[in-house]
Amino acid sequence: MRLLARHSDAATDVRTLLRLYLDVRFGGHRASSADVARARESLRAVQEVWS
Repeated sequence: MRLLARHSDAATDVRTLLRLYLDVRFGGHRASSADVARARESLRAVQEVWS
């Protein structure tokens, strides 16, 4: 996670994924369809940076 976050092009998307994960895992928040879509977009963006 730290390695990914250091790459400036991926940092925002990594933070988004972390926030979404923490909200669902520890915050009692249920992932909405918008959350899932945002997570998918962030994962694609990280993949593009690291491919």
